[in-house]
Formats: sequence, C-alpha cells, structure tokens
Amino acid sequence: MLQLFQDETENQAAAITAALLELERDPRATQPLEVLMRAAHSLKGAARIINLENVVDLAHAMEDCFVAVQQRKIILRRKELDILFQGVDLLLHISKPSRQETTQWEAQLSGRIGDFLTAVAKITAAIAPPEPPPAAGNGVVPAAARKKDGSERVMRVAAENLKPAPRPGG
Repeated sequence: MLQLFQDETENQAAAITAALLELERDPRATQPLEVLMRAAHSLKGAARIINLENVVDLAHAMEDCFVAVQQRKIILRRKELDILFQGVDLLLHISKPSRQETTQWEAQLSGRIGDFLTAVAKITAAIAPPEPPPAAGNGVVPAAARKKDGSERVMRVAAENLKPAPRPGG
C-alpha cells in the first residue's frame, strides 16, 4: 500500500506543480484549477487509506484553497503560490521513505506541516463575503455601481432617479 501511496503522491505532486506553474504564468486560467482540485483530492484519499492524518490535513487544506480560487473568491499571487509549492515539497518528503521512516518524517515535519496549514488557512480566510444588497430606497450605492474614480455622487443621483415615483395621494 505504501508503494501505491508513494507513486500516487509523486504523480499528483507533479500535476500540482505543473498546474501551479501554469497559474503563475496566467492567473486567470481555469484548466489548472480542475487539475489542482482533483490532485489534492486524490492525495487526500490516498493518505487516508494508509492513515497519514497530517497528509490528509495538508491535502485537504490545499483542496479547499483550490476550490476557493476556482470560485473566484481568492486570487493566487506569487506569495500564495510559493506557500502551495512548499506544500508539494512537504508531500514529497513525507511520501519517500519506508512506512516506519514516513512516521518519523511526519513527526519531524509536524511543525512545518502546522506552519503550512496556518499559512493556507490565512490564504483561504481572505475570502471576502459578498456585499449585501442595499435596503430599498436608502440611497446607498453598492460598490459595484460606483465609478472607478470613486465619484459615487453621480451614481447615487442616477440610482435615486431609478426609484419609482410616489403615487399621487399616497
């Protein structure tokens, strides 16, 4: 089983690396996101089968991050990509040795794994909640309706002109 896990880790780490490099070249590319999510999900399942819980956590954190990117909730810039490349390195370090050595590596790397999980949680926590729609007639213009130069006043006047006219006698 360990050999299968090691082979799977090597293959999926290569896929993650290639997809991250593609995102580095073109942050708007969507194809690499599918590859990243599938690879992280596969690694999570493989690690679960041989009871490497730190690896399960590591792959799960990466998968959550990739889902957030795919949903356009976050953007991966150089700093975030560097952190994710560190995760690939951790996966490869843990998967290389024998089962007994893997357990030792896992213990030795637990601090680095914890640091990685914290860093990925910060990336994923950068998810901005959607702006709530304004209450009817309050004159607040949503950020999406503001002009890029910040001239909200013109947009607010336009928004107020779109309000229904009051009914006579009402």
